[in-house]
Amino acid sequence: MSPDDRSGLAPDGDQSDCAKDLRNQETALNLNLTEHTVRNYLLRVFDKLGISSRVELVLYAFSGVEEMAAPVASKARAASV
Repeated sequence: MSPDDRSGLAPDGDQSDCAKDLRNQETALNLNLTEHTVRNYLLRVFDKLGISSRVELVLYAFSGVEEMAAPVASKARAASV
């Protein structure tokens, strides 16, 4: 995913909720959504980015696409062997 594509994943304010380590319930209240919707959105973003946790999401958001691409590619190679 290019940096241009990545910018469309969430408005800037929403990214800060993950960086602040807010729970899904707190994020849902901030965005006027249900907790279930927040969880589903996060899981969809995780899947699209090839990550599996909020920690990886924050690292991805702050470090950029190039740095995260190497661990994801190495996981894929290891799984295919």
